[in-house]
Amino acid sequence: MQIILWALSVIVALFIGGFLKSYLSKKGENLATHEDINRLVEQVRAVTQTTKEIESKISGELWDRQKRWELRRDLLLDLLRRTTVMSNALTALSSTYTARTQIGRPTAQQEQVPIESNDAWLKAADDYDQAVFVMDAVCGDGITRSALKLSGLCKRIARAIISGNPGEFRNRMEEWTLQCEELRKAARQELLEDKDRKPSRTP
Repeated sequence: MQIILWALSVIVALFIGGFLKSYLSKKGENLATHEDINRLVEQVRAVTQTTKEIESKISGELWDRQKRWELRRDLLLDLLRRTTVMSNALTALSSTYTARTQIGRPTAQQEQVPIESNDAWLKAADDYDQAVFVMDAVCGDGITRSALKLSGLCKRIARAIISGNPGEFRNRMEEWTLQCEELRKAARQELLEDKDRKPSRTP
């Protein structure tokens, strides 16, 4: 009887030992799997956070770059508009002084016309110079050089007109046209370059 009990004890012990070993092994595997999952979750969280930070940085840089481009665009368009106003004022100045030379003795009202033309020209030229000054702070050197060349040419023509040579604008029309075209090309180039790379002068 004792042998039978001993044998049963051995069998039960072996069964329980095997069960416990299997159970503990499975429990260890589950624990390792759980730890692996936790590590994986942490890694995914870290990658996600890094990705968000990179996306935020890129978005911010693109936003800033777009805003800088829009600022340049607005300043260049303003400069081109003021170029048109200055050119119209110069044309009116030339026409006024041409008409004046054809009048023998101008009336008081006719004498007032050149003064008004002078004032309009001076205001247009001053507004243009202010636009160039502001634009030069954020745009490249190329567009600034073209803008100053046109300003200088127009002022030389205006001085000649006021000094008694109203035909100077007509005589230098080709040079003036080429200078205006150069300014427009420089403005287009400035916008294209800023889309691809930083301009020669950064704000």
